[in-house]
Amino acid sequence: AARRSSSAPQSRTANIFPRLRFRLLERRAASPDSWILRFALPHGLRTLTPDPTQPTGLKVLHNGVEKSYSPISHPAEQGICDLLVKHYAPLPGGGVSDALCSLEPGQEAEMKIKPPRSIHGSPFVANRWRCMGLLSCGTGIAPFVQILRILRLDPTDRTEIRLLSVNRSVDGILLKDEIDHLAADWPGGRLKVTYSLTGSPVSSDWPGVTGRGSHAMARDVLPLPGSDGGSNVVLVCGTDGFVESWAGPRWQRHTGAHGREVKLQGPLGGLLQEAGFREDEVYKL
Repeated sequence: AARRSSSAPQSRTANIFPRLRFRLLERRAASPDSWILRFALPHGLRTLTPDPTQPTGLKVLHNGVEKSYSPISHPAEQGICDLLVKHYAPLPGGGVSDALCSLEPGQEAEMKIKPPRSIHGSPFVANRWRCMGLLSCGTGIAPFVQILRILRLDPTDRTEIRLLSVNRSVDGILLKDEIDHLAADWPGGRLKVTYSLTGSPVSSDWPGVTGRGSHAMARDVLPLPGSDGGSNVVLVCGTDGFVESWAGPRWQRHTGAHGREVKLQGPLGGLLQEAGFREDEVYKL
């Protein structure tokens, strides 16, 4: 089993190897069209990052195309990392998700370790806010599972967490077992989880809520807006349409000779703005 390391230095870092080869160890189905892929870290890397308190991302490279993924494993896992990947039909020349989901154990994928993401000025998440809302749809749950693992293993963290996962059907709720286990095991019951279904029909005994989003849903299951000094925050991750409906569109900027796309925060909008949240209380992943 992989072990976690909290402070051991690494002999090599991503700065030395900007492009790294990750070997697939195993894969298992997360839903009818999504997979959890476990990769071995490249030789010389014991963990993805020398600082396990910072969420970490990977950029997969395939046929000149780059796609970012957030591991769902803790950054301090030794020797391995897990990716949640939804399979899409291959594009002309081959799509990234199709290439990943088509890998057999022993085969490799080329990736880069991304620099830490700064959320309102800092990459750290533990003890930064009194209450943190995590708002996701589909595979947008991935970075939040990593954040949950980081907070759960930090004995000093006292953050209250409100997670809202929006999905079309019960079968489409990704990582539900893992999330439910974390919630049941969370000290002081500080992790509250709500699932919402957008498809129909919905069983009469469904214990969650329904709908893609509303003011009432924001008010009932997320942190309250208007917190003093930004003591509450809502992080939003999902499809572009989902993020836009809840928090306004992310801006896209093309840079470099090849027109590399960079996503920017853009102004706050959508349901969260209408519910009274400020820009310093919302971050779009």
